[in-house]
Order: sequence, then C-alpha cells, then structure tokens
Amino acid sequence: MQRSQIERLTEIVLGEAVVRLLDNNERINVATVSARLRSMAAEEFNPDRLEAIRIAIRELQMQSAAREIREKPMAALGGMSQPRAGKKH
Repeated sequence: MQRSQIERLTEIVLGEAVVRLLDNNERINVATVSARLRSMAAEEFNPDRLEAIRIAIRELQMQSAAREIREKPMAALGGMSQPRAGKKH
C-alpha cells in the first residue's frame, strides 16, 4: 500500500474510533481513543486496516509522550501550567 493510502486509512480508522466513542457518549482523550483502537485491532482481519490502526495508536502515544515532556518543566516550577486560550474573566 502506498504511503499516502496508508496515511489516509490511518485517519479513517482514527475517525471511526472517535465516532464510536461519541456514539456511546464516552469521553474523547488519548486513553479512550487508544483503547478503542486496540479493541478495533483485536477484531480486524484486513492487514491494511490493522496496520493503519497500529500506526494511529503509535501516533497517539507519541503525542501523549510529547505533551508530558512539555508539561514536566512547568510542573517542576511549582505546578504552574501553561495558560489556556479562551475568555478571560
């Protein structure tokens, strides 16, 4: 499968995982999406879709790890967090 095709399929399976969570009124976060993708992988027989699911799981793990790395220095400064965008009260 060509690189662009597997990237597209990865986006599709990630979207399917999110839609399933939304259908069940579940939270959308790295843990729940990863868990849903793992359950999809356990039931998947198509090798291309299985590869796409595994790629999606790895991408979520990498994003989660990168977020932790960015947040650790702030935590070391007394638990300060980065300001969030939005309305100021």
